[in-house]
Order: sequence, then C-alpha cells, then structure tokens
Amino acid sequence: MRDSQVPINMSAFGTKLNNAAWRSKPSWAVIATEDKAFDQAMLLHLAHRIGAKVTTVSASHALFMTQPK
Repeated sequence: MRDSQVPINMSAFGTKLNNAAWRSKPSWAVIATEDKAFDQAMLLHLAHRIGAKVTTVSASHALFMTQPK
C-alpha cells in the first residue's frame, strides 16, 4: 500500500472550487463495524450528511486487506 501512495500536490490546497463534487455526484460509504480507529456514529453522520449510500461490513479498520471480496 505504501508504494501506491504519493504525496499530495500542494496546489490542491490553494485551488478555488466552484462546487463540491459530493453535492452533485453519487457518493458511497463503506463502514467497517469493528473499526476501533473511528467512532461509528461519526462515520454514519458524515456519510448521511453527504447523502451517501452506506454499506456496513463486519470488519476492522483495514477491511480492504482483511475482507478483499
């Protein structure tokens, strides 16, 4: 995973946005129910706030590593 991540381009912090993509594009949230790194209520609140279709998975924070299918 480390090899696929690169530093963010600093111009991303100074670019003015005309609109936020999440306001007009479909959003999804995959929430791991056994995640101890983030509060579940907070994750659900944020997902519902952007109108995301929520899928819950019985997995830990590293769900894409432990539940690849």
